[in-house]
Amino acid sequence: LSPHISPQVPVGLISSSWGGTQIQVWMPKAANEACHQGSWSGDRYNAMIAPFAVGPMALSGAIWYQGESNNGQGRYYSCAFPAMISAWRAAFHS
Repeated sequence: LSPHISPQVPVGLISSSWGGTQIQVWMPKAANEACHQGSWSGDRYNAMIAPFAVGPMALSGAIWYQGESNNGQGRYYSCAFPAMISAWRAAFHS
């Protein structure tokens, strides 16, 4: 980890992963609706991301790897990925 992190600040790594999923399940419903995919519930977001946005925790960064589950959906993905980032930033107040 970076030498700029204070030793008094706890650091943890969280793995919220589920293979073979599309980006839609990792976005809150409002973000899906903004990209005209309102039928998606964002169930992985609700179960595996949103719970970390409450309480005394803070998120400083995320690593996103999207496999091929959205293959052939480039136009949609160009809306969805920025919408997901914006939604996560809003949820974590960053």
